Amino acid sequence: MTQRATSGSPKKTSASPTKSKQPDSPGPRALQKEWNLSLKPWVKDPKFVHPKGTKTVSKTDAKKTFKLNDKEMATLPYESRPSDKYLPMQLYNYNHLMELAKRKCSKLAARPRLASTVSIAALPAWMEHMSNAQPPPLKLSDYSTPPNAVTPDPEKIIWTPSKISGPVTVNDACRLYCTDSSTQITPADIRDLANHSPWIDLATVAKRAVALHGGFYAHKQLYALRLPNPGEADQLLASVNAGMRRRRC
Repeated sequence: MTQRATSGSPKKTSASPTKSKQPDSPGPRALQKEWNLSLKPWVKDPKFVHPKGTKTVSKTDAKKTFKLNDKEMATLPYESRPSDKYLPMQLYNYNHLMELAKRKCSKLAARPRLASTVSIAALPAWMEHMSNAQPPPLKLSDYSTPPNAVTPDPEKIIWTPSKISGPVTVNDACRLYCTDSSTQITPADIRDLANHSPWIDLATVAKRAVALHGGFYAHKQLYALRLPNPGEADQLLASVNAGMRRRRC
């Protein structure tokens, strides 16, 4: 028979030490709010002109390349120039854009928690780390059917692969568009692109490959001969995508 404890009986105290709660790091919403509050708009000056020799980027291209919104762009000085459109063109200093994108990356994208609860626009792959941002890839829009093409190119060509998005490294670009040893795309073939940035634009390297191989249909035939096994193409694409994910972590 056991004896019940009375109100006068001494109570047992726990000997385990109390753990101090560590303060939580700012969540994605708080970080976004802090970033927005840090943005100070530039006082517009219609007479502002960039110094001679300044590398400039239009507002439209800057927003696409550096993943900046209107509020962020409003913090930078710009030069207005006439254009063939209704509104004048706004030109921004390339270095200013890069520095702003770096600061945004440092504040937002370098935090691993961001992808969990709040959707924030992803920064481009060439800005893989806040302390080691690279220049964006060079994009060349011009292409014409090479003179040695046996069959004329189709009127419309889709230059980007369906299973890969974003720029790739020089080695991955060569792997994607190689054929056999005599017609392989090598780093030398895209040296001008690699000198501009370690990241290669897929559409640009595709145009280079098609031109070197003698046109769209010749390139398609060579590529088909290079990949007789359908699974090999999927393995190559999976490898490139995995490499891009590792570089973005």
